[in-house]
Amino acid sequence: MLIKRSEDLEAQLQVGIQAQSIVDSDHVRTPGTHLSTVISDIAVQMNLLRRYSNTPTLDESGTIGYMGMGFAWEDVIGKALAQTQGVTGIGQFECMLDGIIGTPDHFDPVIGIISEYKATWLSAKHDIMGDKYWRWWAQIKGYSHMVGVDNANLYVFHVNGDYNPPQPMLRVYSAQFLYADLYPNWQLITNHRDKMMREGKLQS
Repeated sequence: MLIKRSEDLEAQLQVGIQAQSIVDSDHVRTPGTHLSTVISDIAVQMNLLRRYSNTPTLDESGTIGYMGMGFAWEDVIGKALAQTQGVTGIGQFECMLDGIIGTPDHFDPVIGIISEYKATWLSAKHDIMGDKYWRWWAQIKGYSHMVGVDNANLYVFHVNGDYNPPQPMLRVYSAQFLYADLYPNWQLITNHRDKMMREGKLQS
């Protein structure tokens, strides 16, 4: 038996993943101020990215691998929920409020719930409400406020689980937000958006 690495097929796969990323981007993202951009800049200001990111600097192949894993997780979750729960609603779509664009992974307007899918190398042992996951919840609360609901589900794929031992682990978190959760979060986002515009980080 002869086994060898096929770099040609690897290259084709990478091109395909990049193409899928472009298709998704063209379908969902439009020019403008996106919620994720504002939240990421807030996290930088809070020093959360440097303190809590366990993702090393990636080359092109690594970046494509990350994208591929994200696409795969979204596809698996969507199919699994449709099969086991008959989940219906709107897949990743675009919404806007106060000039800020959001792209939730899923929204069911019938039961009024936002769903987000995350794949991460962060350990499952960390407090899901701690600073390590602050960006996720700021994003989910932002989406909830944008579409006018107060319930959300977060589906997490921890690639290495809790690292004891390292093995894949799934976690699902259901949240019910209060006005006191959503409105201050949105104020933080819109105020920081305005600050980014004054600093020239965003175009008005």
